[in-house]
Amino acid sequence: MTLPEQSVERIRLGSDDLMLEVDPQDGGKVTRLCCRRHERDWLHGPPDLDLPSGPDEYGVSRSWGWDELFPTVGTSTGAPPFPWASELRDHGELWGRSWAVEKESRRTVSLRFTDPARRFDFVRTLAVDGPTVSARYELRNLLPVPLPFLWAMHPIFSVEPGDHLELLDVRSVTATYLRPHRLQAVGARLDWPAADINGAALRLDRIAPEDGQTALKYFAGPPHPVARLAGRHCGLEVRTEVPFVGIYVNLGGWPRPGTALHQVGIEPTTSPADDLTSAISAGTHCVLGSAGITAWHATIRLTS
Repeated sequence: MTLPEQSVERIRLGSDDLMLEVDPQDGGKVTRLCCRRHERDWLHGPPDLDLPSGPDEYGVSRSWGWDELFPTVGTSTGAPPFPWASELRDHGELWGRSWAVEKESRRTVSLRFTDPARRFDFVRTLAVDGPTVSARYELRNLLPVPLPFLWAMHPIFSVEPGDHLELLDVRSVTATYLRPHRLQAVGARLDWPAADINGAALRLDRIAPEDGQTALKYFAGPPHPVARLAGRHCGLEVRTEVPFVGIYVNLGGWPRPGTALHQVGIEPTTSPADDLTSAISAGTHCVLGSAGITAWHATIRLTS
């Protein structure tokens, strides 16, 4: 597989099976995840669309690569939960900001983000071993009070004709967003993989061609669901020890109908909610005790 020259800012990890590229200056975003054997870059690249967004809005221009979302996904409604003393940014506090490189080798990179407001410290270590990328996370609460949060891994994958989704041992999912269909309610349960939406059949496992109108988000779990995106020649498998995985499918219906985006997100997460306020209301948020430390991990493995 012929690869372009590495940019000065980005760090490249690799094995005989895959190549990974990371940008510490852009929120630790993983910009490329390439299968060398089949010459496929699984991560969606920067969209070539003229849809500007505000500096703190996670719009179309950000919908690519692999970001980390913490302590929320969507913008929380109402006053932010204590001790988050200011409005939480859309898709959290980590994306688009400079991370420090703690350790780097040919197969491993460790990046740290310390909150300028001194509320938390977040470390992610990526390691490549054969066809597998492992991500180990460490979160430290820098406050003398408990810290509520949710976390989501946010890789956005490009899709090709014939790609399809698999969720191991899953029989139903919880939907939070579905366009152009209408959900009976946010959090509606749908059968997996063949769902019935108000009398209309919808195959959730099949990635249909771009249609300019469909977009959906749903969650599977608990416990610890395994998600796969399978292609004609190769695929990938996402595993994690957190209890849920969010699935985002955009056939051109987000952020508005007619948007030329064709992508899928497989997003391991601590909560089946799209913002911290909703997670707290449902009792699915996490709380890290004062001056506490917690750690977790996830893997993405390329499959043949």
